[in-house]
Amino acid sequence: YHYAPGEDPTFLVFSGLLINDAVSGTLWRSYGPLPGTGYNPLAVDRVAVGTASMQFQSDNQATFTYNYDVGSGVMNLQRFSFGQQDFSGIWQYSAVGESDDCTLPANDGAFTDTGVLSASHQGTALDLVENQSGVTI
Repeated sequence: YHYAPGEDPTFLVFSGLLINDAVSGTLWRSYGPLPGTGYNPLAVDRVAVGTASMQFQSDNQATFTYNYDVGSGVMNLQRFSFGQQDFSGIWQYSAVGESDDCTLPANDGAFTDTGVLSASHQGTALDLVENQSGVTI
């Protein structure tokens, strides 16, 4: 989340496979309704605007590199730990993304998924179970 040159709030996201402590992928700008009451994930639109990558040096440090239609750069990131939070409980989720190179080509393309997760958090271990399927994430 940042402010674009016109001072409009903008969400940029990317994802990819974690390979050898690095992840890279297409950088997307998202438009649509804000999360909250009445939120409809199908009303979210996204546009590819560049690329991004993150190289992890440790559990606490990473380097974020980006190149998109507004600029490019490198950021050194460090996690700040102010205290232990317990994320145990029931969580609703909404995921919007795109799949490619699937074993079954018919599964390629945009997807939207919503559901409920059960979370169990002890120390540094966080176990997530998708409630409808019972699949541990």
